Amino acid sequence: SGVELWIFNSSPVLAASDAAFALTDFDSLFVVGVATFSVFKDAANNQVGQTADTPIPFVSLDGHLYFGLKALSTPSIAAGVRPRVSMVIEEGA
Repeated sequence: SGVELWIFNSSPVLAASDAAFALTDFDSLFVVGVATFSVFKDAANNQVGQTADTPIPFVSLDGHLYFGLKALSTPSIAAGVRPRVSMVIEEGA
């Protein structure tokens, strides 16, 4: 199980909720990188996953980054709950 965080430098057209993750050829041109979260820690009503030391160099085309989450198996996210992602972005040398 786990999730992949897909990072784009242009707003992609992603599938509707509960549909299979699929990118158009055009949207695939704007993929900056993918971070995989495969280990989660249970915290009573929540889970926390972490990936560290995953350098993904990027250039933002419009001052923004865009994200899509891809479930690698059947997710156990409660109805009405939205996953949250936190990132640390470091400026390169």
